Amino acid sequence: VQRVKQHQDDLSKEILDLRRTASALAQRDVPEGEAEKLKAELDAVDTARKRAVNFGEDLVEDLLLLDNLSGLSPEDRSTRKATISGIEGLLQDLDSAKSRLAGLHNQLEGKLKGVEVQHAAEEAAQEKARRAERAEKAAAALPRLPPTTQEGREAAKTALEPPPPGKEVWSQVRLPLRFHSSEEPDQYTILATVPGLDLEELKLELGDEQGSTLQVQGLRVPSPQEAASMRRKIALKIQQIAKNSPEQFSRLCASISQVAADGYLELGQGEFGRFSETFRMPEDVDVDSIDASYRDGVLRIVLPKLLRAHPGAQRSGHQPTRYGGASGRFLGSRRADGSPGLGSAGAAPWGGSLFGGHDDFYRWPSR
Repeated sequence: VQRVKQHQDDLSKEILDLRRTASALAQRDVPEGEAEKLKAELDAVDTARKRAVNFGEDLVEDLLLLDNLSGLSPEDRSTRKATISGIEGLLQDLDSAKSRLAGLHNQLEGKLKGVEVQHAAEEAAQEKARRAERAEKAAAALPRLPPTTQEGREAAKTALEPPPPGKEVWSQVRLPLRFHSSEEPDQYTILATVPGLDLEELKLELGDEQGSTLQVQGLRVPSPQEAASMRRKIALKIQQIAKNSPEQFSRLCASISQVAADGYLELGQGEFGRFSETFRMPEDVDVDSIDASYRDGVLRIVLPKLLRAHPGAQRSGHQPTRYGGASGRFLGSRRADGSPGLGSAGAAPWGGSLFGGHDDFYRWPSR
């Protein structure tokens, strides 16, 4: 009992010091705009809150210890009673200090978040100003166009940030895909890996009334991040042309929209564009139940088989064939126009190229 009483007296001093610390912290005036001082003050409050928790745990342990004592002398019982009363009073003091410190913590944390939001907004504004300054310097570095019209000045400005093309432009680009097929007891499955597929452009069409062929078409366009990366490369290339050949730059600016679109297509050929594949289907496919799904960048087309009327009946002997009649796999990889690529095409329609020219293998024929 005496040992617990001595511990209570020691904690009483510590708790008194803690209450004074809480009062002092509450009276401090911390400037709202100074994040470092707010963080230091918040750390001090959190340290005091941890002390309060530790003191509370010690006092509760002492109470439990006193409750478990038995066979005490009258003097010890009197001391235990007084000590328990003192511990309960200290716990009340601790609760008061904890409540005050919690309020201080919330207040300081709110101020600190406000400062961080303000600093983030200021940093964003500064970054925007830096980008504008870089763009202005880049524009100043471009050679002056012949004193023409507002169109020429707008063309030079567009050259710094060429806009990405839309779906109608990417639809002109052929995207080769590798399809894989398999046969199961109740269905055929066609798989293709194509991340970033535009589901609105995915089409499955039967080739005739008998449903002997299936055409699969789709479109993949760059993500905003991929388009931004290509835009930076195109802008840098155009600035290099402007620096090295002002005359070529003047001609380029006359067709800047076409130049930018061709630049995107050069960089994106083989990665983006429209695909169209035709498959010859086995005779036992239930064409009314064909289904397609897309998950985690994988296109999956399921062709269920017709249910046989007699379980013991033999199959017709039809084997899945590659499009065009070659025996073997079910997969067909025929271009919609039936022709292979034409090889390197060199200059784009505007009369030049930014990255070495197009490959006609990646271009669909004009319609």
